[in-house]
Order: sequence, then C-alpha cells, then structure tokens
Amino acid sequence: MADIIDINTIFGPRPKEASDLSLDDLLALRENYSVTTSFTLSTIGILLDFRAGNSATMAACSDNPGLQPTATINPQRCFDIPMAIDEIIQKGFKLLRVFPESQDWEPNYAPFNSLVRALNNKPLPLMADVSKPGVASQIMKACENANVTVILSGVNETCLAEAVTLMQENPNLYMETSHLLGEGVIAHVARHTDDSKLLFGTGSPANPVLSSLTAIEIADITDSARSNILAGNARRLLNL
Repeated sequence: MADIIDINTIFGPRPKEASDLSLDDLLALRENYSVTTSFTLSTIGILLDFRAGNSATMAACSDNPGLQPTATINPQRCFDIPMAIDEIIQKGFKLLRVFPESQDWEPNYAPFNSLVRALNNKPLPLMADVSKPGVASQIMKACENANVTVILSGVNETCLAEAVTLMQENPNLYMETSHLLGEGVIAHVARHTDDSKLLFGTGSPANPVLSSLTAIEIADITDSARSNILAGNARRLLNL
C-alpha cells in the first residue's frame, strides 16, 4: 500500500458557505483512501481567533493519531508575533499556514514581515494560500533575506507560471498539489522544477480526495517521483 501524506486538509464551520467541514468526513476520507497522515487545521483559526483555532486543531489531532496539527496565525490580529511563533513550536506544530487572501491582507505588510523574521532559521515551514497572480511573488519578496521554507497552496492556472518561476529561483520554495488537476500539469511542474518540490495535498473534505490522487497516479513521472510526491517529500520536509 502506498504511503500517502496529505498536507492540506481543513475542518470546521464555513459561515459564508453556510456549511461545515466535518471532522468525521475528513476521518472517513482518510480511511477510505488509505491516507497515512493528514495535516489539518480548524477553520476557527482562519475565520475567527487563531489561538482558539489552534487549540481546536490540537484537540482533534490528540484524539485521532492519523492527524497531524497544522497551526495558523492571523498577522492582523497578533501584536506579539515572535512570542506566538515560539508558542506554536513549543506545542509541537510542524507546519504553519497563512491565508492572506481569505483574511484580506497583503504579504507586503509589516506584520507579515515580522512573521517572516520570527520564522528565520526555525524548524517550522510556512504554507501560504495563493490563488491570484502576484501574491506568491510578494511572499517570496518578504522572505528573500530569511531562511524560511515556504510551501505554496491553492496554486491554480492563473498563477502557475509565476509559482514555477519562483520555484526555479528559490531552493526553499515548494508547492502542494490540490489544484494541479489538469492533464499533464503535475508532470509539467516536476519537469520544470523538481519532483522533490511537490507535496501531495487535497483540500479535503471541501475538495475530493480522488481527483488529487488520480492526478498523481496518471502523471507522466517515474514511480520514484510519484512516491516522493505522495509522501517522501513531506516526510523529509516536515521531519516525520
């Protein structure tokens, strides 16, 4: 059975959509598709209070060994970012996610610059959601003088060329695959960057797991590259 690590899952309420991403649904999808480990976080941390969300995430992961807790932070609502980062690391989070577009802030923003400085040389990769042109470039501009591992999530066709160009230029920049679903896209990115820079993600339970798995399974890449994307790269990058 293939080792599968999904670095992009979310659970909790979504008020704008009048819906709820059920933790039970996430767990059922994990079992159904034999996902070894799912990195997850509560939407409470994105939409309301990041500290409350991180607590909810840690509680859910403590009760379910197949889940790994992902922290989040909202730079708009944190007045002591270095202390918050230290707390996140001390609590055992292995990944930090930020959502500039959902929270309506730009990466060329003083609190985000403070966040990057706080992450410098820390063992906590930064996963940033991007879905429109320019955002990834701003993120990497903010990170240019810091030793920070960055993972882009939500990259779609509108910002794919930008993301690939940035990955070619930045050895510490990676991409998760949840939106790389078009025919040949996975192979294209692997060919123009390196398969070691791609990490499997689904966005489940909001997005179907099968679509993301199928994109990897049918990609014109080696079996070794497929294994690395599905799990090996995440194990290395997140010290699993």
